[in-house]
Amino acid sequence: MAIVSSPFGRTILSGEDAKQFIKQMDTTKPSDKVKAAIARGRQTQEKMDKFLNNQK
Repeated sequence: MAIVSSPFGRTILSGEDAKQFIKQMDTTKPSDKVKAAIARGRQTQEKMDKFLNNQK
C-alpha cells in the first residue's frame, strides 16, 4: 500500500489505497457545484471551438 507523488510527475496509488479510490469514484455522486462547473466548462469549450473554426 503506497501513495507516491512528486511535483513533476503523477500520483500513483497501490494496494488498498487504489481499491478505496476506485470504490469512491464509483459510488460518490457529483455535487451541484461540480455539475454547474462542468456545464460552464462545456459552454466555454463550445465557444472556443466556434471561435477557432471561424479562424480557419
